Amino acid sequence: MQELNVICVGASETAALYICEICEMCAEPLHLGYIERRKFYGEIAEMLSANDPDEENFLIRLGAVPCAWLKLNGLADGTETAWISLLAVAPTFRRRGVGQFAVGFAEKFAASKGKKTVRVHTTEDNMPARKLYEKCGYAVIDECLSVSGDGAERVRLTLEKKLSVP
Repeated sequence: MQELNVICVGASETAALYICEICEMCAEPLHLGYIERRKFYGEIAEMLSANDPDEENFLIRLGAVPCAWLKLNGLADGTETAWISLLAVAPTFRRRGVGQFAVGFAEKFAASKGKKTVRVHTTEDNMPARKLYEKCGYAVIDECLSVSGDGAERVRLTLEKKLSVP
């Protein structure tokens, strides 16, 4: 049986394409709105080539098949908090442990960078994401109204988990 694995992605056309495909499949639950493929691909390719020291992008794979995109921020800002700024799991891989695996990886990676806390935003109506984070030990610490990528106003939740850093 193939196992889940993680690759860090940099400026790569292939990685940008995989990320675009995963995001297109997840646009509705992530409230991304309409995705114009060419423009979105350009934005993703530009982000990956920026080499921002504050962020890392990862593809979660089952064997060699990309099944999720994980984006972490807050890595170089000198604070004790890292952010899961995006986790998108392709629909065919949901409810198979991919999300839990990705969150666990994010926590280990953040801890390796000296972070003591991981936070994430999601919307109140994104119950699969909320359930995932709560199952992984995250608790809601804040909620406020916010405009999503699709232009709709929603309740945005901030969830947090304290890491046990040696």
